[in-house]
Amino acid sequence: MAKLQDYQKEKIKEIISDLVDVPTENVVEEVELSDGLGMDSLDVVDMIMRCEKEFDCNIPYEDYADVKTVGDVFKIVENRI
Repeated sequence: MAKLQDYQKEKIKEIISDLVDVPTENVVEEVELSDGLGMDSLDVVDMIMRCEKEFDCNIPYEDYADVKTVGDVFKIVENRI
């Protein structure tokens, strides 16, 4: 498992920003996906699928339940690349 580089974190932020139409500067590690960014469960699935494609990895469905914040997204991607 490799530690996420800053450019990889920025790419994840861009994916989220594009998906929910918020500026990337609002996509910070501690913000909650649902309450802070207005994402629903389908948005989360879409986001994870985009991350899988971007980073050429496979994130098991069981990991989806652990995703509450942007920082959680960083962790599950980091664990799979």
